Formats: sequence, structure tokens, C-alpha cells
Amino acid sequence: MSQRTPNGSSYLTECRHHQAVSGRGFAGCSDDWDAAEGDASEILTLASRVHDVIIVEQTREGFDESGWDVAETCAVSSGTPTLVVPFEGTFPPIGQRVLVAWNGSHQAAAAVHGALPLIHRAQHMTALTGRGKESFNSITCYPKLDIVGYLGCHAAEVSTWAFEAHDVEAGARILQVAEERNSDLLVMGPYGYSTWRELFLGGATRHIVQHTTIPVLMAY
Repeated sequence: MSQRTPNGSSYLTECRHHQAVSGRGFAGCSDDWDAAEGDASEILTLASRVHDVIIVEQTREGFDESGWDVAETCAVSSGTPTLVVPFEGTFPPIGQRVLVAWNGSHQAAAAVHGALPLIHRAQHMTALTGRGKESFNSITCYPKLDIVGYLGCHAAEVSTWAFEAHDVEAGARILQVAEERNSDLLVMGPYGYSTWRELFLGGATRHIVQHTTIPVLMAY
């Protein structure tokens, strides 16, 4: 989707023509075509309010000079699970071997909940467990957050992988584990953002969005 078009009417005509010649439906699913003009992030964020998931292409490194790309904005602002697909490669049906990056945060939980339709069909799940930074002043005895047990209620096979990495290297380390586990889908929550839209945790999420070679499902 282009953020700006030189000739809006001809662009919409071209889109409708593409819809007509490309055929309808795939894998037993019905489809529809719509076109809008404006900032792609804002259009997708608005449209997602009546859709189950956003599917967006990974931004090529250096493509967005603002330093804040479509995938990141959709994941953080839309409230809808966002599937980021690498701009290179071919991907057979995903979700056979799923890696969940889990730190107990509400973002990680939102991503897991958003990925449940895929998790139900997974042949194997790996929970990459790390320590979160959330704290609650009123809680003196914390409930058990058993992510392996929870995933086991939805997936056929679940294993766990302890994760320790400094913030600055967390993104690269997560992708390394995904490769070692032969994962075809990474599920994670984008880490928190400051008012200046900078990642608190050393750019871990941004590194993953920019360098992943497998689809990533995020929710916030």
C-alpha cells in the first residue's frame, strides 16, 4: 500500500482491475478488495477495527526515513494482532513450529491470545522464557504464570527454553533461537515505547522487525 499516489482515481481504477483479474478467494476463504488513500499506518490501524488480523510486509532497512515504520505502528497502535511477513522468501503454511517469546508482560499475553488460532494447529511449541520487568506494588504474593501449562492446553507439544540476554542483544538472540529451533513463526509482544517512540529495551523489537526471516505475529 502506498502512502501517497500521484493520481488517486487512476490508482483506484488499477486496484479494481487487479482485483478482477487476480481471482477471488484462496484456501476456501472469501475475500474483498478495498482501497484508501493516506498514511498506510493510519489506514491499516483504522481498518483493523473490523478485521481479525493485519498482515503487513516487513519494511526494508532504511526504507522509512522517519525511523517508525508501518509494521511497528500497526502492532502498537491498532489493538489487532499484526503479522509481519519478511519481504524476501517463500512461506508454506506457517504455524507448524511456533516460538513464543514470553516475559510475562501484557504485550506477550496479547500476542499469545491473538495467535491461538495458529497455536491450536501447531505441531510443536517452544516457550522462550525470560524475566519481565513489570512490578505491582500491591501484590505481595504473585500468582503463578505457567505459560507452558497454558500453551499445553492449546497445542499438542510444548517445550521451554530459558532466555537470558542483555537488552541490547535480545532481538538478535531471539532470532538466533528461532533459527536453532527451526521455527516457522515467532509470537511476541512489542516491548514498551516511550513518548518519543523509542524502544525501552535497546531496540529488541525493532531489530526483530527489521531482520527477521520468518513471519512474526505481534499484539499490544
